Amino acid sequence: GIKNGIPQGIDTFFDVRQIPNPYWVEELKELTGEDQKVIDYMNSFPATQELIDAIVDYLKVFLQELQKSGRGSYVIGIACSGGQHRSVYVADYLANYFKKEFRTSVTHRDTPLLNK
Repeated sequence: GIKNGIPQGIDTFFDVRQIPNPYWVEELKELTGEDQKVIDYMNSFPATQELIDAIVDYLKVFLQELQKSGRGSYVIGIACSGGQHRSVYVADYLANYFKKEFRTSVTHRDTPLLNK
């Protein structure tokens, strides 16, 4: 969550606060971006998929070129306001999307109980 400071040790940072915030919906407030109700809420707004598609399009090109350069690891930070809903969902989405081509892992700094 940006309220806790921009994540340290990252190479690229994406701010996803443009996605409507589930925190302000009482029944979603205590849930996380891994809960289906939260995912359904965020996906009900076209802006969510538009933002994710833009990030994916950028990363497709960038990561391919990075891989050609021989660089070992690359850390991507995803942040929203609190690090509980939007950033969790987008980070998990991206890791799942790119796991076929790249070794991926996700750490949820502000929701450590989600780290597996």
